[in-house]
Amino acid sequence: MTGSKGKRRLHLDLTADAYRLLQKLADKSGQNRASVWRTGLALHDPVATATHSKQNLTVVEQNIL
Repeated sequence: MTGSKGKRRLHLDLTADAYRLLQKLADKSGQNRASVWRTGLALHDPVATATHSKQNLTVVEQNIL
């Protein structure tokens, strides 16, 4: 189903632990669960690319969620 802005709806089945973690991150960040999920997806590619290239990742500035 296409919504406004070309978005797509996705139905996910999460374990209870995964759901609790998603909710915890949303609560800590003041974002909704969908925003937390999108942020995780956005971070996945650079992390996976660096890991695949055997590069080290370092947090330079920490923003508390």
